[in-house]
Amino acid sequence: MADDSKTRVILLKTVSKPTDRYEEVLGSIGYDPVFIPVLDHGLIDEAIDDIAGLILKGAFLSSFGGIIFTSQRAVEAFARVVEHLKQKHEEELIQNLRSGTTLYVVGPATHRALKALDPPCPIRGEETGTGEALAAYILENYKATDGQGRRRSLLFLVGEQRRDIIPRTLQSNDLPVDRLIGVHEITVYKTIENAMFRGLFDTELARSVHQSRWVVVFSPSGCKTMLESLGMLDDSTGKWNGQTHQSTKIATIGPTTRDYLVSEFGFTPDAVAKAPTPEGLRDAIHTT
Repeated sequence: MADDSKTRVILLKTVSKPTDRYEEVLGSIGYDPVFIPVLDHGLIDEAIDDIAGLILKGAFLSSFGGIIFTSQRAVEAFARVVEHLKQKHEEELIQNLRSGTTLYVVGPATHRALKALDPPCPIRGEETGTGEALAAYILENYKATDGQGRRRSLLFLVGEQRRDIIPRTLQSNDLPVDRLIGVHEITVYKTIENAMFRGLFDTELARSVHQSRWVVVFSPSGCKTMLESLGMLDDSTGKWNGQTHQSTKIATIGPTTRDYLVSEFGFTPDAVAKAPTPEGLRDAIHTT
């Protein structure tokens, strides 16, 4: 049962197991967090096989110099690859990734998940936090080249829905030839809105109606359903109807989702985390 004396924080994400840092950080300072999964994810078996095949063929000794991860789902896909190869090809896995391969991540959560796999190569980019910052970091620090002095390509593990800022930045026509980095994308998971999301969210809104509360959005997915459930969309225009709730505030985990809410619905959230971390969210809502 919701504790009416505490501020409820409704996190529109799947709770991480075995522990979730958002629950730990927010709970430690008196908030009452609850998780509502917005998305269902499914790994694509053919993509897992393709990545395993690239490793076994030695592609990371010649064609590719690293792998880019910008989501937990991408790490899960890579974990499946590692698990598969360790059964019969552990020696090739270690040899073919260790030599000059770098794993690039977009933030601390992705870094922790990847580090847990104990990969035989370095992980970089933990401090970046956004796709833009990671792309800039890679341009500045990536050194792997082929036999002709050109930068080797990077493998980018993505979902069906993603921004193109990283490949666009690394392959920009404004870059000199010796700085260009080819990006080969493999779609490793598909994403759909959880069929139970609206019902779960509506139930939570009714349950916590007497509490002060924050709704925290982690991605553009689910934004429309959230605003509809809060009665904040105009039926004819699909835009924000100007309505607000005195006891309910909305925060986003970063600027990408804020920009989506503004451009798509004309709605500006009450707070935006400066860093996509539990601490960044805590600071954003605690000072608003």
